[in-house]
Amino acid sequence: MATTPTTWEGALRSFLLHLKATRAEKTVSYYKAQVLQLIKWANDQGIFLEDFSKRVLDENLGRIRQFRSHPEQYTRNCDERLVAFRSFAAAGFDPPILL
Repeated sequence: MATTPTTWEGALRSFLLHLKATRAEKTVSYYKAQVLQLIKWANDQGIFLEDFSKRVLDENLGRIRQFRSHPEQYTRNCDERLVAFRSFAAAGFDPPILL
């Protein structure tokens, strides 16, 4: 049975261990960068790991949109982030993070 990381940083460590065992090095680096940006934003907003949800993810992606001048760049960036975030959420936390 998986254990729940109590912090964003603990969740990131667990996620990176999982990724290193299952993904290519470039994928690990990319996902790590995406999740680090999410963690920084969440910490700045006072959002704890146990409060992470689809609504929080939507809020984060909406914030990114404000800083994009090209809609196609925004769409690609959000799609890529969403894949990284869903992978992060599905990394075996108990209880799972629901997106």
